[in-house]
Amino acid sequence: MSDGVVAWLSEKGVQVRYAKGGWQACKCPFHEDRSASASVNTTTGRVHCFACDYNEDLIGLIMKDTGAGYVEAKQEAEEKYGAGPSGLDNRGGFGGAVFGQSGDKRANGKNFQSWRSSINGTTV
Repeated sequence: MSDGVVAWLSEKGVQVRYAKGGWQACKCPFHEDRSASASVNTTTGRVHCFACDYNEDLIGLIMKDTGAGYVEAKQEAEEKYGAGPSGLDNRGGFGGAVFGQSGDKRANGKNFQSWRSSINGTTV
């Protein structure tokens, strides 16, 4: 995924400065910059601009740039860059994680106390 984001940025004329660590400095592709105001996480494939507060992955970049919908942007990301949505498994979920919906007794194989029980003082 991260290679796809870097390739997409390169096509838009944005140079990514490589350094140690996951975040690499670059200019935001969506507004004029005199200096790098954005960063690319080369591990997760996300771009964050500190000036305009834009924070997206490759599919979000394509959607904003072209005005395409999610399905079209995802198809372009897969066909052109060989990438799918960052952080999502092939079932469209977040790796099977449970996020504490009411009534759930387990999250990722561990017991947890839901936010409702901590407010009401009761166990759900």
